[in-house]
Amino acid sequence: MRSLWGRLLVALAVLLASAPALAGWQEAKSKHFIIYADLKPDELRSYAERLERFDQAVRTVRGMTDPALTDSQRLTVYALRSEGAVARLAGMSEVRGFYSARASGSVAFVPRRAGSGSDWDLGTDAIFFHEYAHHLQLQSSSFALPAWMVEGFAEFFATALIDKDGSVVIGSPPQY
Repeated sequence: MRSLWGRLLVALAVLLASAPALAGWQEAKSKHFIIYADLKPDELRSYAERLERFDQAVRTVRGMTDPALTDSQRLTVYALRSEGAVARLAGMSEVRGFYSARASGSVAFVPRRAGSGSDWDLGTDAIFFHEYAHHLQLQSSSFALPAWMVEGFAEFFATALIDKDGSVVIGSPPQY
């Protein structure tokens, strides 16, 4: 775990030290998220709205409260360019996204683009929804849970589908 944090700190230091690399990066704040991505402002706003719609659906299904949050209580999301960028940052080729709960503020690293777009492929929504489900589960759990429950919970919500009309379908079977 220390090795992972070391790599993360080095990667973030490199990103922050190279101003031209960050020239296209934008920040969006919403009720539950602080998002960093190299997207156009309207694309980033649309992305934030999708994440908020998913949050609302999970909270409704689980009967969770929705208290006001400070910046340190929001999930900071780094939407990296690709699955490969996330894997390199994690230092493990099989990692598609990851989440870290910290007292100073939880963070998720997810790809902006993933898979081929096929229903049979693990896509960007499934990766983010999986990681964010971990965040929501930790918020509402007061005791340690077995790994099978933590991952099963995240996979259940990872398959959520957001329709064009804004409705959210939860509980689809994972085709990937």
